[in-house]
Amino acid sequence: MIESFREIWLNNFFENDVKHKKITASIRGSLFRKLQIIDDATCDLDLRSPPGNHFEKLGGVLKGKHSIRVNQQWRLIFMWNETLGKAREIYLDNHDYR
Repeated sequence: MIESFREIWLNNFFENDVKHKKITASIRGSLFRKLQIIDDATCDLDLRSPPGNHFEKLGGVLKGKHSIRVNQQWRLIFMWNETLGKAREIYLDNHDYR
């Protein structure tokens, strides 16, 4: 379940289908599906399927956060509370955090 978004435009995209310059036509459908997967998830196993999500725990400066892949360039980064089954502070990021 999604508890919060870090960026209001991403929340508006997910809840109200509002377009934004960061959301190109090439990622629009995939991004929405990945947000639906996060919103429907109740445990981390839900986020691991399908394997194409590439769900992972992040380290370094992003320790404590998780990500799933939107495409080769973009990731959704968020904090995951396994006990509550909730994601918070979700944001879309270039894959340059490694």
